[in-house]
Amino acid sequence: MSDPISLINGAITVITSIRNQFKKIDQTRFESIIAEMTRQLTEAQVEISALIQKNLDLEKENRKLLDDKEHPLVFDTKDGVYYGADDKDHSMPYCPHCYDADHLKIHLMSHEVCRHCRTSYKKMSDETKRWLSS
Repeated sequence: MSDPISLINGAITVITSIRNQFKKIDQTRFESIIAEMTRQLTEAQVEISALIQKNLDLEKENRKLLDDKEHPLVFDTKDGVYYGADDKDHSMPYCPHCYDADHLKIHLMSHEVCRHCRTSYKKMSDETKRWLSS
């Protein structure tokens, strides 16, 4: 499949070539037609660019949803934080605020405050506190 922008640029080149070949036609009318066609092609380029961006955004969202489906987080009421479903020993806590608000998987690394949203988790279990301080 050809790149839509390239196709439109090719069409503009063809229009320019036609213009050069048909100089016998009333110049004013011809230029009016060419100007209108160029305007329409430019609008099409803008719409195509917007659709390309929307497609990229949707692909990114789709990848994120697939990742969430393949690697879900589960809530542990004992600690008040999230863990990966496959994290049986609860060794890698995630910030529930970031996950619930923005669907971001932010690890709580070396302190009791999320580095992304600054939410405090001071009511963690001793086991989680030991892990975070190590």
